[in-house]
Amino acid sequence: MVLKDSSATLKDKVRATLAIGQLDYTPGIGILIEQIDLQDSGHPTSGEDIGDLWPSLRAIVDLGVVAVPALVKAYAVELDENRRKLILSALIFAKEYSQTKIYIQGLLSLSKNKTKRKALEKLLQLIPDDED
Repeated sequence: MVLKDSSATLKDKVRATLAIGQLDYTPGIGILIEQIDLQDSGHPTSGEDIGDLWPSLRAIVDLGVVAVPALVKAYAVELDENRRKLILSALIFAKEYSQTKIYIQGLLSLSKNKTKRKALEKLLQLIPDDED
């Protein structure tokens, strides 16, 4: 796979990343999360669209609500704060706030791991309420 190929160019990785979202290839959600910090530094951006700079975010947003469970689980175990911020950004850009909160609450009710619980509780506070 291009995204895991260390010899692949940044341009090829960006194309592959965006294709996952455009083609609604849901089995690719895990690789998008693994590559969430892939930065398209060669892309001219106006700063208005974060997806221009972070292609995995764009692809995840294109996939929509189906990515929420994997994103929440990734947030709960991610130790790198910068990657956690990108995962949170993907959840916020997905704009499925109430469904995300319900999913987090379900995981909280099942989780016995204190570290995961703490991360999930923090995430629950960070997800905004649905807009009316």
